[in-house]
Amino acid sequence: MKLRSLLVAVVLACLGCGAGALPKPPQVDPSEQWIQAGKKIDFAVAQTKTMIQRARGAAYLPDLYMRLAELYTERARYAWLVVYERRKARGDESRAVESPEARLLKNLAISTYGRVLREFPAYPKNDDALFLTGHEYRELGDFDKMKATYEQLIETYPKSSHRLEAYLTLGDHSFDASDLPTAQRYYDRILAEPWSAVHPLARY
Repeated sequence: MKLRSLLVAVVLACLGCGAGALPKPPQVDPSEQWIQAGKKIDFAVAQTKTMIQRARGAAYLPDLYMRLAELYTERARYAWLVVYERRKARGDESRAVESPEARLLKNLAISTYGRVLREFPAYPKNDDALFLTGHEYRELGDFDKMKATYEQLIETYPKSSHRLEAYLTLGDHSFDASDLPTAQRYYDRILAEPWSAVHPLARY
């Protein structure tokens, strides 16, 4: 019994001595997943640019430009998330997150959509390009250009599936700016149309 007790004591002592020497687990960068996701998008951007160079004159060229613009937008989201996660890890969440890289990428998306509109005026998805341009302006906080873009969409493509969403965004913007009469005019335009998924939001 004494020998067993002595062995137990020795084992416990060894464990106690080693406990403080255990290596600390490596700190994981919370933004690493978004960095890796961004690298995949960078590869896709490079591949799409190569395809564009090889598709000069092809009927599907505007589709490639649209894809490139969408990739820029997705890449911008990851760039923003990297900054957000790093600030969050530091406990700094007091102000809106600013990412110059994300802004640059969003502007690249806007310029790419603009190229589609200029170079392919008969492209059947130009209303998509306008709508997505307005969305990028909204996220950049450039509400004047957002408004002008959505109004252009409504006027140029009166049958676009994005028209009612544009009305809703313009109405919400006017409401947030305390311009209630203008907001109501936009909402009323939605309610005057056949029922859609945005009707409950406009009525609310």
